[in-house]
Amino acid sequence: MQQVQPIFDIVADVVLHPEDYSLWERQRDACSSQLREFNDRLDKEGTSAGLVFRLRLLRSFLWRIDQVLSLRKPSADGRKFAALLIAGFASQRRIGKVATTTFRRLARSLVEKTGRVGVHYIAENARRWRVMGAGAIMAGVITCFTALVKYTISARIVHAPFLVALGHSLNYAVSFLLMQAGGFLLSSKMPAATAATLVDAMEDPAQDHMASLRAISQTQVIVTIGNLLGAIPVSMLIDQLW
Repeated sequence: MQQVQPIFDIVADVVLHPEDYSLWERQRDACSSQLREFNDRLDKEGTSAGLVFRLRLLRSFLWRIDQVLSLRKPSADGRKFAALLIAGFASQRRIGKVATTTFRRLARSLVEKTGRVGVHYIAENARRWRVMGAGAIMAGVITCFTALVKYTISARIVHAPFLVALGHSLNYAVSFLLMQAGGFLLSSKMPAATAATLVDAMEDPAQDHMASLRAISQTQVIVTIGNLLGAIPVSMLIDQLW
């Protein structure tokens, strides 16, 4: 926060005194240099979706301030600035730009929500281990019936590729919806759910990184064992009945 206030002071000074525009140019170059340094550090040390979004937002703010303050220069061309505004407004209404922006916001929202939901997929005590283990067993049972329906669709019902693909898609969709509704856990989906939570823990110096990693690993082991305990006996029973 110590570097935000001088920028505001410089912007206000340049607005009132256009002859001090060189002060803004030096501050702008310094900010751009810091952003490049942040990018270099991110390339070496890793990053997160939230941090990338904030850096992109800072670049956008810096560019907008520069465009507005450039009107205070004696050689400023107001018509060029107006044309730039109109072109930017028109580009934001293009289908490609709207789609890109929408998908970018959707991806950011998905990552943030995944990070919050991932906390619920980590067992921190014996009670949570029992609950998640029971849910993992039920997920293994559902997986058995999912496999049964899958091979039944391919071998006995239809042979058209499109209908087979549609049947498989519906089969998996129903299975995952059942798991989600019942709070059941599948080990193959655990890493995707807990990855964002682990990254957030590693970025927070106040948290114990090893404790988070240990809790995630223990939960993954419990869920994997639970899936096997549910899938193997039920698959053998289905095989005998079939």
